[in-house]
Amino acid sequence: MSWGIVSMISEPDPLVLAWVAHHLRLGPARIDIYLDTPSPGLHDQLAALPQVHLHRIDGARWPDKLGPRPAQVGRRQRVLIQHCYDRAAVGWLLHIDADEFLRPAPAGNWAAALAALQDKVDYASVRVLERTHIGRPDPANIFDGVFRRPYPPDATEEMARIEGDAAPFLDRGFAAYASSKPFFRTGRNLPLGVHGPVNPRDFESHTFPGRLLLHYDGLTAQSYIQKKLRAIDQNPAAPLARIPNWREQNQAVLRHREDPDALNTLYARIKCLDPTRLARLDELGLILRHDLDLPAALEATFPGLSVDLSVAHYDSYPFTWQKHATPPLHWRVRFGARMLAYRLGFRV
Repeated sequence: MSWGIVSMISEPDPLVLAWVAHHLRLGPARIDIYLDTPSPGLHDQLAALPQVHLHRIDGARWPDKLGPRPAQVGRRQRVLIQHCYDRAAVGWLLHIDADEFLRPAPAGNWAAALAALQDKVDYASVRVLERTHIGRPDPANIFDGVFRRPYPPDATEEMARIEGDAAPFLDRGFAAYASSKPFFRTGRNLPLGVHGPVNPRDFESHTFPGRLLLHYDGLTAQSYIQKKLRAIDQNPAAPLARIPNWREQNQAVLRHREDPDALNTLYARIKCLDPTRLARLDELGLILRHDLDLPAALEATFPGLSVDLSVAHYDSYPFTWQKHATPPLHWRVRFGARMLAYRLGFRV
């Protein structure tokens, strides 16, 4: 059973190269990368890989056939994955981001697992674990740390005691999302979303037991903060996001936008485990230790190419974005009132 990966990417080259090298080991028939920002170096390094197909979709090269280029990242993703799915030459299509890595399966490869699914299954989900640091991040390795499993909803009170002042920023222990990512069966005319089909109850689903997606959300403190600021600048309503932990993160980043020390402290609070917190999570079976051995994957895919995986090198890549147009006055007045109410402790 053939399968492929689609991703819209705007990340530093070292991450993209490691992501491609890792996933090629798992046997996809093709990887479609939509480059949201130009990267001539990636074109040169990936051109020799027959499974990898690069598409430029930055502001200067957005295809007219896709309609107007959406301003927000999530909306661009939905347009692109639908476009790729509708024309896919593989049996299954997985949508993941460049900071998400399929864990090699201990029993059977991914093609065999997909081929074993009943024909009625329209999409198959992979559970997600989120990377966290042990103590301070390793400055020499953007992929250091362990992975957290989501805790069950009925453990919320106990987990709040364990998480301490990080609890408001987490959803079941995750800073990003605790849901899954799907493989979509092609040829079914599925209307796609980022985490599943639109109206998922209309389609048959399956969740893989024991097969995981490892999410390196916030590769570095700088990249985490920059992405939060991008979300705020591109969506003026982001500080009042419906998802509570995202709302708390966005509020904190907005509040300390001009204070780098406070922003680094926020990252450490959310993303770094002290020994006591780590031990408690370990006792509950919520920690996975797994080394993807990405340097070996890079050497196998790009022999002789030196790839710097340090924090300093990763952070040296520019990260820019275009701000959302200024909303109309009546919207700003209404939004300002809601923000004030929120800061005064009222539910909005």
